[in-house]
Amino acid sequence: MQKLRGLKALSIVSLFISLLGLIVSYYVIVHNFTKVDAAVWNVKFENLETKKHGKATCELPTISDTSISDSKISFSHSGDSVTFTFDVKNQGTIDAILGTVFQGSLKCVGTGNNALKDANDVCDNIHYELKYKNGKKVSNNDLLNRGSSRSVILVVTSKASPSSTVTVSGLNMAMIYHQNS
Repeated sequence: MQKLRGLKALSIVSLFISLLGLIVSYYVIVHNFTKVDAAVWNVKFENLETKKHGKATCELPTISDTSISDSKISFSHSGDSVTFTFDVKNQGTIDAILGTVFQGSLKCVGTGNNALKDANDVCDNIHYELKYKNGKKVSNNDLLNRGSSRSVILVVTSKASPSSTVTVSGLNMAMIYHQNS
């Protein structure tokens, strides 16, 4: 009989706790007591501009999300270069961190009597420089806080001296960002 009373008391206490939990849950739902905002990922390149130096010529590349592609640059002298300036904007609600910088494979096509030699010389002597507008080199693990942006400069320079113009294509570049945890 004593066990039966203890069991009844335990059942009543459990029922009371369950009822209290339901009341609190109902209050939270009805009064929107907790509000959860959805996280938004939105890192993109914007405002791409090009500037040519020396006798270099350039077709404006395609810019999408965090990549630049489909650019063609023609080099005819050592030191010719093209500067791409763009902004990396984090318009999301999540801090981002730079994971990888990817550069595509170049294809060089020469003209004139030394077309193949010139093309090989130019492709073997292309120099990339990727830095922020303040001069600091872009590196893996660079932080891009939510709501912020950074101006980036990509300089592509030919160190070769071709006898005729060489057109370089396949100049693709991507910056892969990840969620900063």
